[in-house]
Amino acid sequence: MRLVIGSADLVLQHDEQQRDLPAAERIAERLEAVNNLLCRRQVDAEQHTVRLDEPVWLTTTEIAAVDELLGTAAERLDDYGRRHRWPLLGDNAAALRAWQADLAQRAAQRQADQERAAGDWPAERVHGGQR
Repeated sequence: MRLVIGSADLVLQHDEQQRDLPAAERIAERLEAVNNLLCRRQVDAEQHTVRLDEPVWLTTTEIAAVDELLGTAAERLDDYGRRHRWPLLGDNAAALRAWQADLAQRAAQRQADQERAAGDWPAERVHGGQR
């Protein structure tokens, strides 16, 4: 995911500078910030486990922000690719959308797990662990 975001960041940074977009409309810096966040979380996860495939955890707020940013970046990559006849950017946009879908699926699964755990916990406490 970091590779795809980093690549999108570079292309969109160039495009935003070429089009002289106002700062409020630029997303390249936000993509870079997300890439840095993911890198820090990955390092933290690796430092706290012996597993090399430890997942990176994001808060619900971070997931929502990343989800929105990935969608916007994919749209802008598609637009840039059309304007400059560079179809390979469509592959990068598709990869961003795939990560966006995966992130949404993981967030929904985590939410369902949390709701299930929250629903089970009080019943077990009240009834002494018996059902």
